[in-house]
Amino acid sequence: MFTLILAASFWSGAHVNAFDIEAQGVEYIPFVETIDPVITSPEPHTYLSSDDMPASFDWRNINGTNYCGKVLDQKNPNVCGSCWAHAVTGALTDRYKIATNNLFNAHLAPQNLINFNMRVTGGTCEGGDHLKANQFIYQYGITDDTCMPYAGVNWKHGFKVAGMTEVEDVQAHMCHGCSWGSECGFLDRSTYNIYGVQEYGWVRGEEQMLAEIYARGPISCTINSHPSEFSDYQGGIITCNKPGEACHGILTHLIIITGWGVDAATGLKYWTGRNSYGTSWGEGMGGGMFRLERGANTLQIESGVCGWSVPRQEDVDHIMLQYRESL
Repeated sequence: MFTLILAASFWSGAHVNAFDIEAQGVEYIPFVETIDPVITSPEPHTYLSSDDMPASFDWRNINGTNYCGKVLDQKNPNVCGSCWAHAVTGALTDRYKIATNNLFNAHLAPQNLINFNMRVTGGTCEGGDHLKANQFIYQYGITDDTCMPYAGVNWKHGFKVAGMTEVEDVQAHMCHGCSWGSECGFLDRSTYNIYGVQEYGWVRGEEQMLAEIYARGPISCTINSHPSEFSDYQGGIITCNKPGEACHGILTHLIIITGWGVDAATGLKYWTGRNSYGTSWGEGMGGGMFRLERGANTLQIESGVCGWSVPRQEDVDHIMLQYRESL
């Protein structure tokens, strides 16, 4: 296993090392160096308050349209601590669907984030950081998962590819396929799209999360996934009222928050979200989704850090042009 020596999280102050990862199943590993955001437009929480939000809002149902991507499974075909990669690519996939009025019909590839060196992507199958992953996509872009299907293994295409850092080299090794004659290799760069982001950053706390989701789309968020209320979840609103660290503890996992609501029967506020454990876990359209108590810092959802990124406009325009030319 690739050994990591990890710095303290500047968000939680908790020290995490490689032995903790193996023993505790920690998949969220803050990057060892400071990550600077790229912010070029006003952040929604600077001009929106909770009074501006509806009581319920979910990107799965905006006037009858679902803008959210598919549920993925980080354990299939191999068990891999890649929740960070799934959360980042899933949230950005949703935002590309929103930006293109649901014309974007692919899913961005988490495998690309574990094919290259963790120093540029932010992690491996032993865990990683969603903020660094957004920085990677800002610098290099990313392809969809038909170009790079999920395998759940580190450095799938070898150490030579994993060691690449030049933009042209990385982008030329993001799409691998086979011909009908079973000849396989990296495809010509001119044959596939690369999708980027023009801004990225993070929010924290209920008010900032509400504004960011409402204005721009789903976000990737850290939680403590160890309590059975989450790990064994099959439906309903997740609450956790055990004493001590049982419901809080260290941040271990990343998920996507897609919206929020209020339970009509109890008045309990909740977040809606998507996990990366497959459809045999959770609730919703076949499974994979969840509802989590909102406003009580359940599983540390509001005290953790949530990442966001904004689709690159030129890539959005290119998708729309390709669509129009195909009609």
